[in-house]
Parts: sequence; structure tokens; C-alpha cells
Amino acid sequence: MDTFTRTQQLGTIDFDCYRRLAPVAVLDMFQDAAAEHALQLGLGFEAMQARNMVWVVLRVSYQQLAQPRLFDQVTITTWPHPPGLLDFGRDYRITAADGTPIVIGSSTWVVIDLKTRKLLPCKEVGFPLDSVRDEQALPQRLHKLRDFTPQDEGILLWSQFTDVDLNGHVNNAKYANYVVNALQPGPEMVIDSFQLDYHHEVLPNTALTLHTRRENSAWLCRGCDSEGTLMFSGRMTCKEDAT
Repeated sequence: MDTFTRTQQLGTIDFDCYRRLAPVAVLDMFQDAAAEHALQLGLGFEAMQARNMVWVVLRVSYQQLAQPRLFDQVTITTWPHPPGLLDFGRDYRITAADGTPIVIGSSTWVVIDLKTRKLLPCKEVGFPLDSVRDEQALPQRLHKLRDFTPQDEGILLWSQFTDVDLNGHVNNAKYANYVVNALQPGPEMVIDSFQLDYHHEVLPNTALTLHTRRENSAWLCRGCDSEGTLMFSGRMTCKEDAT
């Protein structure tokens, strides 16, 4: 019970126009595996709702090690870390059918009270401690992204009805599309690493202004609402496509 594994076939929706694995697809695989594992542990969506609790992801990051092909079969493995005082860590690994690592990733989650919208201590969640592992998927710990001062006019977008999930706000994976649309990596680039930090929930039909900035090999992105509140941050590094 300390790990959960699921297998799926990649489809056309999982790739961008250059046949690269899309960040939204990676994050979608992460969240589905995490949700299914939570269900096995008795902490799934409906069980948490019955206790006026909900899982919220604060941060997610991954490194891409290989480029899969259209219709490849992949295996997603996830496992939780020992909980802290207020947060839960969970790691991921996506591998090809022959076991070749494709993606490794990590995430930080919290649980909030649906009525008060306040963070709940981990001890109140009742996470089974016999279902955790110390193994770290990423070589470095997951840290908060550094903010930057915008130097561009930014681009305007609106959160859409189709971006919203069961919790009534923009699904965490959909933010990846916002970042990629703002950065628009060219055909010669493939993603090396990708991270999203979620600061505030974005509701449907919300106007967002996205600013980007290049820092050495990294592209940064920040999204603010109409009042200037920082809603999310993103960071992407790319490498030249060797294929």
C-alpha cells in the first residue's frame, strides 16, 4: 500500500503539435495516480468531502528524462512521504513498457477545511503511516519558486469552464497550459524540467495576466488576477531536441 501503479496508453491529446509530451499530460497522470492511491487509502475525494476536507496541491515539479512516442504504453508509479506538520509530500515515476524512466516528479499537498478554508494539521487527516516511503524521486528537494518583477506587458487570458474540476476551481494540471501558451517553446526545444506553484485558487471566468522572463536556461512565468494578486508561478527549462 506504500506505492500505487497504473498503466495507460498515451494518446494524441497527450502531445503538443511537435509530438512532444505535453506538461498538462504529465500533471494529469500525476493527479490521477495520486487520486486513485488516496482512494485506496480511504482518503479519496468523496471520503474527504464527507469530513469537510479536501486535498489541495501547493507545488508540483518534474524532470523529463526521455521522450515517449504516440500510443506508447506507460506506467505511472506514485508513493507518499511521511507527513509533516501541515503538508504531505508525494513522488512519481513514469516509465516506458521496457522500464526506461521517462519522467520523475514530486509534489507537495495540504488538506483544507471546506467550511473555514483553513489548513488542517496533518495529524487530523489520519493518513496511514504504514503507507509512506522515504524514497525521493527527484535529486533535489522541492522549493518555492522565486518571484520576479515583470518587464513585459503580459498577455491576457480567461479561465474557462473546461478548466474547472470537481472542486469548482481551475484544475492544477490546466495551469500547465497557461504557462506553455505564454512561453511557447519552439520546435527545436524539449522540456527538461517543469514546476508550478499554486498561490491562490483560480475560479472560472477569471481574467489573468501572464508575464514571462528568461533567466539563463530557465523561462519563468507568473499569473496575476485583475487586482494584481499572484495566483500561480511557473518555471520551465528546455534543452535542444537531439532527435
